[in-house]
Amino acid sequence: MQTRFIILFLMLFSALHAGQYTLEALCKKGIEHNPNIRSFAYKTSASNSVYAQSVDQYKPHFTISGQLAEQNYMLTYSSGDEYYKGFSHQYQFSLNQPVYRPTLLYSMDDAKKRILLARLMEEDEKAKLVTQILQNAFELIRLKKNVEILTQKSELLEKAYKNLQKKHKLKLASKVDVYQSLSMLKQSHSDLAIAKQTYMQVLFNLRMLTKTKNVEKYIEHLEFNMPAVKKAFGKLNTRALKSQYIHNTRLKLEEQTAKIAQGQIDMRNSERYPQIDAVVSYGDSGGTIDTTMRQKDSRAMLTLNFPIYQGGYVDDRVEEAKYLALAAKATAEDMMTNIKISLEKSIQDIRSGIESYNADAIAVEASKKYFDATITSFKNGLGSLTDAYLAEADYQDSRLKLVNTQSNIFNSLAEIYYYSGIANFRYIAKLQKKYLK
Repeated sequence: MQTRFIILFLMLFSALHAGQYTLEALCKKGIEHNPNIRSFAYKTSASNSVYAQSVDQYKPHFTISGQLAEQNYMLTYSSGDEYYKGFSHQYQFSLNQPVYRPTLLYSMDDAKKRILLARLMEEDEKAKLVTQILQNAFELIRLKKNVEILTQKSELLEKAYKNLQKKHKLKLASKVDVYQSLSMLKQSHSDLAIAKQTYMQVLFNLRMLTKTKNVEKYIEHLEFNMPAVKKAFGKLNTRALKSQYIHNTRLKLEEQTAKIAQGQIDMRNSERYPQIDAVVSYGDSGGTIDTTMRQKDSRAMLTLNFPIYQGGYVDDRVEEAKYLALAAKATAEDMMTNIKISLEKSIQDIRSGIESYNADAIAVEASKKYFDATITSFKNGLGSLTDAYLAEADYQDSRLKLVNTQSNIFNSLAEIYYYSGIANFRYIAKLQKKYLK
């Protein structure tokens, strides 16, 4: 009973421990620790402040002004000069309420659009980072499997080479066979070294992306679940998936930029519209020097400012805004085409990748059968051990090709998540649960 309890406790602990190290958790760490993401978050906050500033400009403006002066001057008359010396003071309270300022109204609308633009920029940066983390994680899974297979292959070729050396001493193998075996062995050593080096490079890339040192624990238990991918894309509504490009964060960003550029035309054009303000003021003047002072001066008025001609300045600004709007619209259209084609390409890459995977799987099965046959032949005394070693090396090559094909498929899957606008935590958790073992 006690042993069963310990086993259940260890299983529960392992499950909770594994739940901490998921692709979703790794992506969250990347976003939380990435300074560039924080930069975009600050820009989003700044855009909210810009909108608040535009609203504040439409609120009442209250000012107090005043002066206190000591004067010393002389007035000259035909009858003679008069000297004056004394103090004077003046103050005024003024309340200005904008009533109608089209430029301010358009700037408020522009600020709202820029808030959304800042959010979209932040979302797109997050989506790109998540996609890069996924692709590097998939690459590490591939390279880890490659290192494992290439290590086995090198060990086999080492045995084959030693076996051929023994045969050569017994005059049962030619020198050419020995050199050929040695060449294959050295090539396998080179392939293994390159795979290990590439693994470390990708590992450092993933560490930099996530700003996390021990990233291997997040992927060490993961394997590609190709049956799930084949099942999902076998019954996939391709047309529906292709239409998801409209949710891409970069496309939304460019479309919002085009809207802002279009709004700039009206905002600049409004600079020639009249402006109306309501002004209320109260002031007083006094002192010891002047005999006539304006005291208790109160006013309430409406001021109208009607620009008539600004030397063509506004017209030129409006023309500039029109060209910039056309440029932004063209950029958005170009981005839409690129995203749409890229999504279709990624879908096609997965479909063709599945076909390649099926062919590679058959090749692996065939090479395994050939390897088993050489073992059987050797045991029956009809074949050589060297042939068995080489057959197993071919089998490992087929496995390598199969793993690389799977990795390519999953890289395309990560691209689909980005192009269709679902490269976020919620969907990454579903991706791991559905497509990874």
